[in-house]
Amino acid sequence: MLEQVDSHAYQWLTAALDKPFGRGIKLQIDVEAVAPVIRRLEEAGFALYRACQDTWYRADKVEVGQREFIVQAPDGYLVRLVERLDERPVSSI
Repeated sequence: MLEQVDSHAYQWLTAALDKPFGRGIKLQIDVEAVAPVIRRLEEAGFALYRACQDTWYRADKVEVGQREFIVQAPDGYLVRLVERLDERPVSSI
């Protein structure tokens, strides 16, 4: 959960709230397809923090694929949007 800063609300503040917020925090959101999201971000004038790429992660005896990109929210949070790809055998490299 992300909360908006509100001096009148009871919030769990663990340190001073200095901008940019979200330092060190990376959030991941699964989406059905990343292409439409990227298109909307471009139309709104948001630059990608990291370009879209396919990445494979080891998960036991297979690799699971993700088509992913990262965008930085105005408050500094890094948000990775992910489209799930298929699985493949672990590469021998």
